[in-house]
Amino acid sequence: MIGYTTALFALLAGTLVIAGHEELVQCTPGVFQIIGKADCTGFFMCVFGKKVEMPPCPPRSVFSSSANVCVPKGSMYDDCRKTTEGSGGHMPLLPDLGVFPHPTECQAFYNCSVRYTHGIPRFFEQHLVECPYPQLFNTETKQCDHFENVKCGSRAEIKDGCQYRSNQCPVARCRPCSVDLPSCIGKRDGINVHPAKLWSPFYAVCYKERTIKVEP
Repeated sequence: MIGYTTALFALLAGTLVIAGHEELVQCTPGVFQIIGKADCTGFFMCVFGKKVEMPPCPPRSVFSSSANVCVPKGSMYDDCRKTTEGSGGHMPLLPDLGVFPHPTECQAFYNCSVRYTHGIPRFFEQHLVECPYPQLFNTETKQCDHFENVKCGSRAEIKDGCQYRSNQCPVARCRPCSVDLPSCIGKRDGINVHPAKLWSPFYAVCYKERTIKVEP
């Protein structure tokens, strides 16, 4: 009986903590909002004035209040610890509007002034922007630049244009990206056979394993 009572009290206490946290989330009717959880494990999305709890951030990641996305825990983008002392330390700081490189991809970056009002495009995240292929994001100028001018460091340098989010098929039965943008990975500079259009006049012009153009 004692064990049952103890377990019941523990369950009630956990329920009260969760309910108390959810009460802090106030959605503004008619305004699309993303509100991070106090423990940075995820976020709520305000849809038509009602809060909707979204799936938690992946393992070893936390929700960034400034970028409104899940970021690697302990990275330079982790602002979970940057909270005010008011309201029990659960009030996040005002977003730092700016441009920040994607932590793992050299062609992508976060622009905190960008908000998708009609839903986030498939393969993208809130505030995520991608440079047009084959450009990469230059951390020194904070702009998209010619790939030869960019130092990616530990960020992945994608050479295949079909691996850029904006070139991936967003719906079923769409035209394969490789038809319009054949990969130049492992190909020599200059004119190469179009792998998706063999025995045709079409060919791909490659430079440093990037597809520069498709002719004719």
